[in-house]
Amino acid sequence: MQVRLRELEANPRRRWDWRSRMCSTVRYEHDAGRALGSALCVIGFVYGVLHWGITEPATAGTVMIAALPLLTGVLLLISFINYDV
Repeated sequence: MQVRLRELEANPRRRWDWRSRMCSTVRYEHDAGRALGSALCVIGFVYGVLHWGITEPATAGTVMIAALPLLTGVLLLISFINYDV
C-alpha cells in the first residue's frame, strides 16, 4: 500500500486517473441501485395491486410479499438520491 501511495504522489496524472476510475466505479454502483430500486418498487406495487383482497382481506403474508420489495426499492432510491445530491 505504501508503494502505491508513493507512486500516486510522485505522478499527479496517475493520481487523477486512479481517482477518476474509483469515482466512476462508485457511480456505476449507484446507477445499479437506482435501476434495482425502480424495478423492486414496480414489482412490489404490481404484486400488491394484483393480489389485494377486494371482497376478502389479504393475508399478512401477501401484504409482506408486496411490501418488502416496495420498501427495499424505496430505500435504494433514497440512497441513490442522497448520493446524487
